[in-house]
Amino acid sequence: DHKQNQKKLEELLEKKSELIVKQIIHNIESDVDFRPGMGNKRTQRETEYNALNHELGKKRKVKPVRKLLEQYEHILFDIAPCWLASPEMVSNIFPLEQNMFDLVIVDEASQLAAERSLPFIYRGERLVIAGDEMQLKPHDLFRIKEEENEEEDDTMDIESLLLLAKRRHSTHMLQWHYRSEWQELIDFSNHAFYHGALKISPNSHIKPKESPIQWVDCPGGIWEDRSNVAEASKVIDTLYNILQDYKDKKIPTIGIITFNDKQRNLILDEIDIRCKKDPAFEDLYNDIANPASGKKDDEIFVRNIENVQGDERDIIIFSVGYAKDPKGTLKLNFGTLSRDGGENRLNGAITRASKKIIVFCSIDPRDMKVEGTKNAGPKRLKDFLEYANAVNNDESEKIKQILDSLGSGMNRTQQQTKQFDSEFEELVHDKLEDMGYTVATQVGQSGYRIDLGIVDPRDNSKFILGVECDGAMFHSGKSVRERDVMRQKFLERRGWNIDRIWS
Repeated sequence: DHKQNQKKLEELLEKKSELIVKQIIHNIESDVDFRPGMGNKRTQRETEYNALNHELGKKRKVKPVRKLLEQYEHILFDIAPCWLASPEMVSNIFPLEQNMFDLVIVDEASQLAAERSLPFIYRGERLVIAGDEMQLKPHDLFRIKEEENEEEDDTMDIESLLLLAKRRHSTHMLQWHYRSEWQELIDFSNHAFYHGALKISPNSHIKPKESPIQWVDCPGGIWEDRSNVAEASKVIDTLYNILQDYKDKKIPTIGIITFNDKQRNLILDEIDIRCKKDPAFEDLYNDIANPASGKKDDEIFVRNIENVQGDERDIIIFSVGYAKDPKGTLKLNFGTLSRDGGENRLNGAITRASKKIIVFCSIDPRDMKVEGTKNAGPKRLKDFLEYANAVNNDESEKIKQILDSLGSGMNRTQQQTKQFDSEFEELVHDKLEDMGYTVATQVGQSGYRIDLGIVDPRDNSKFILGVECDGAMFHSGKSVRERDVMRQKFLERRGWNIDRIWS
């Protein structure tokens, strides 16, 4: 009966989720749905609602939002108990009232200077702080720099709210990674920045039809005036090819990331020139610049590495730009990546893609003699470029070698070819192989593995079934909901058929 109970639990959790939403709506409507008092006498609540309604309908002498909130705070909070605002907006529109909100949730706290958070901390009775210290820091956003000057600049060391909170309170890591459809898109970041702690769905296909990370050589690229014309032109050619491939299908969302402002501006100029020269390109480009969905998150973007945190697109195109100068010299100056915390900028950029990354590069990563550089950014850039090249060429041993060299904090026992959590699991594996199946063990590169993957006998490029035994992965789940429902759905969304067997 276990599978029936598992299915029933999944259905009940879905129903509970729907009921909670309905309950919240009902509670709000009940607060708003005032009833007149006895006879024709209005209640105070009805009078206040009518007064607020009058204010909202005025064309002239309209009160500022802050004044409306001061006067009608209790009514507005009844109607809208949850508000979304930037720190500056909180200061602008909400009265300075202690514990005004029961709960304040802060996102992207790694980017927020601690002193900027005081206004909303004062207004919240309880506080939840979310952020990633391996991404951009506050001083990255408020840095005063002259773009023409590639030298190290003076920067105030600004404390983020996230780091301040980590010193005072216990932390909880959000381990499940949902964005990337292919594990190759997040494996590098997981090993280089998170010690392999992220739980990533292994690929249900042993070999994807096309590589999730594609490498495009730009041998004619020259680094001159802090930009690379040949590389920018090749980026536009590839963009055109992608748009033509999807001409009669749903166009994927696309983002183009450069490693400095000048290369970004060059690519934007190239797009304008191509649109004027080629009406067919202009029509296709307009489709992604103004998507049918009307959603801002579906529009194409062209941004430099410091302005992409929080973005997500199906396809991310990287224009690395850096190359040998006209004299044939490769300078080891990689702009903001060479500065303190430059590796965080790289991490923020390489984790934006859900389906594919395309890397345009004019240099051989082996030519980057960065071992003696002061900061980690150039070293991680070289590692990433070597990794991207290896994924493109399907060099599994080299990929493993790069990831192993990065994952210094990972459990080395995970790197065995075959590994079993229990004797039971080994018995199941041996029996399946006796029946003629090809069976992979501990499928995946991250801390999250599928115990046994059975290769499809009709198509050896994919797994026909994933088998989970009641071993370490099963017992690591903190709740029945996680073990029996959430993990199953997580894997099914990534194309797996999963069965579980019991000892």
